[in-house]
Amino acid sequence: MKVPPAQWSWTGGYIGVHGGGGYGRTSFSDPYGPLIDGDIVKTPAFLAGGHIGYNWQTNGWVFGAELDASRAVSDGTNSCLAFSGNVVIATCNAGPNVFVTGAARVGYAFGPQGQTLAYIKAGVAWQNNRGDIANKNEFQDGSFAGYPRRVTEFDYGRLARLPGDRGSLRARRARRRLLAAHDRCRHAARNHPPHRRHGCAVFDVETARLAADFEPNRFAAFLETAGTLKARAILIAGDDPDEARLTEWFAKFYRAAAPYGLTADLEFTPWTAVKDATAALRIVTSANEPNGRVLIDVLHAARSATSLDDIASLPRRLLS
Repeated sequence: MKVPPAQWSWTGGYIGVHGGGGYGRTSFSDPYGPLIDGDIVKTPAFLAGGHIGYNWQTNGWVFGAELDASRAVSDGTNSCLAFSGNVVIATCNAGPNVFVTGAARVGYAFGPQGQTLAYIKAGVAWQNNRGDIANKNEFQDGSFAGYPRRVTEFDYGRLARLPGDRGSLRARRARRRLLAAHDRCRHAARNHPPHRRHGCAVFDVETARLAADFEPNRFAAFLETAGTLKARAILIAGDDPDEARLTEWFAKFYRAAAPYGLTADLEFTPWTAVKDATAALRIVTSANEPNGRVLIDVLHAARSATSLDDIASLPRRLLS
């Protein structure tokens, strides 16, 4: 008497190891405007890890669960946060270092002895991404040592849904696949849509640099264009080390900007002649023009000798 072959059972657990490679991109964006260089950091990765799972079979139906964990080695570097050629840019480093996926599977066994399994699979993935942003030591000259190099680190995780998967397995010849999710990290900000087409307005136009050889007529076309754009303000940098003369230049610039409905906003920065809020207030007050303002940039204020008390003492009517 011939005994029929026994039916294959998919019930049971399994454990294994895996390794592989991958490629991703981390993008950086800047709230001050679109970047001109290096907003993408490429992150090629090598990963290795393990997986564990279990299947339950009832009649022809098979239900399973699986957990994968991988350690990744990845390091990408590029210049970043350069929205203008006149600002301090940075070096951005990024790379994913851990991937974890959890998935459920449901399938049906068929064929001789039920050795073939057709299935669908879905789940979630968690990725940890880390890196840092380091400013470059720029604006060094004979009188200014440049900004100190500071490093800001980030280390965060992101949970995502795995894309649906389907396939088939053949008993004793099953192929294992690692599904990993890799997302793009972002420092907050989207670019503004084109001017006015979507109802956006222009706040300020920059930069008017007032040096010892200042001539108001040089800025005639600049002011006319700002007026055509219906901007609200002109950002001004003071480069003349003679404060009395610089104050005179500001007064003349204020008067030239007034017919276009523009305020003239004096920004204090450590590498110019107007190094802190106290100096900016002194110049704007002495110029004594109704459209004169003091502009506070948080980054420059933190790097200058300006204190919170200095900022609190600024008259609200003079703030941009």
